[in-house]
Order: sequence, then structure tokens, then C-alpha cells
Amino acid sequence: MMSHIEEIEKMIINAVKGLIATEAFCNWFRRQRATDGDYVVINNSFIYRKPLIKTSKNSQYLCLEG
Repeated sequence: MMSHIEEIEKMIINAVKGLIATEAFCNWFRRQRATDGDYVVINNSFIYRKPLIKTSKNSQYLCLEG
């Protein structure tokens, strides 16, 4: 059985995978001039928190390294 933290981690990973697979993200990313070591900062309001946890928006952001 998955722990509460593992369940949340899985939700976040699935949400990020879903985000970067969208046509909108792919089109946007192709237009960027990203180089190795650049970061993509993800607005954390896209993560669906309820009903697992009840929080306000965190001041920290998830980043993907290119």
C-alpha cells in the first residue's frame, strides 16, 4: 500500500508528465532558445491538491532542468 507522501508524489509526477506532453507546452518549448542547464519553472497552481491535501499555494515552484 502506498503512503500518503508516495501518493502525492505520484500525482505530481503524473501531472508534470501530462503537462509536458500537451501540444501547447511542446509548441511553446520549441519557440524557446533553451540550452543545456536551463530550467523551466512550472506555475504550481496547476497541481490539483484536493481532496488529498488542503493547502494554499506554495511559494516554492517545481523546476525542470533542460
